[in-house]
Amino acid sequence: MNDLSLEEANFLSVFEEDMERLLTSIKNAQKFQLGDYCILYNNYIHPSQRVLQRNTYGVALKFKVVKVSDSQIAFLRQLNSVGNPSGPLLCAFDLDRELMQRRAYNSESGKEYDLDPGYVDYLLLDTGTEYDPMAEHNSAKENRKSNLAHNNLIKLDLTSLKVAIEVLKTLKDEQELWVSPKRSFIIQSAHYIKRPIKLSASYKDGTRVRYRVVDKYILEFNIRWSNGKVETLLPHNFVNTNLYVEPPLSYKKSSDSI
Repeated sequence: MNDLSLEEANFLSVFEEDMERLLTSIKNAQKFQLGDYCILYNNYIHPSQRVLQRNTYGVALKFKVVKVSDSQIAFLRQLNSVGNPSGPLLCAFDLDRELMQRRAYNSESGKEYDLDPGYVDYLLLDTGTEYDPMAEHNSAKENRKSNLAHNNLIKLDLTSLKVAIEVLKTLKDEQELWVSPKRSFIIQSAHYIKRPIKLSASYKDGTRVRYRVVDKYILEFNIRWSNGKVETLLPHNFVNTNLYVEPPLSYKKSSDSI
């Protein structure tokens, strides 16, 4: 009577694995206390890799535990730009109810909260001062403002075709220009080429259009990108692009994954 069929044994094996994941997820959601500050990872990209969630300044999103349930599950709200908890109530246990109805929750795909490392340091140091969860955010904000001001000083004015042509005329062969802190190209040559241009004109009543073709000399650039790719560009390709005479400063942190 106690013997199991192969199908039943496989079912129990999967059940035990899923229950272990489920209980581990619940345990992780019970490790926080009221008032704790947290950060968020997700591992939807790859089951074995957690990716830290960041804001537009490249700083980790911050959350605060605002409620702990009777079952010791933490509930959080995300901090707004001034450091106050706001927005929807979030559960530290990433429970997908629809998935739970089909199969026990798999903790290897979803989101995971962890204590804010800065908050951990604050607790360990016990300086007697109040923890500022937005210190890194505010620092990054000022850094971005400063770097944007610097970048604007080294940025070429390419706001219109007419302006771009005048600016591009001043560039020299072998001059290097940057489109980002790590991506640039070198102007191998700049010369004028003759191209036929179709011009149109309409009568006053707008009912008829006549065309004429004229030869026009256009500035052409042969460039070589930092990755070795060679390309030919015309002035209109540069209009409204971000182009710098030296490497621009970045204001973002790279994404963390562990």
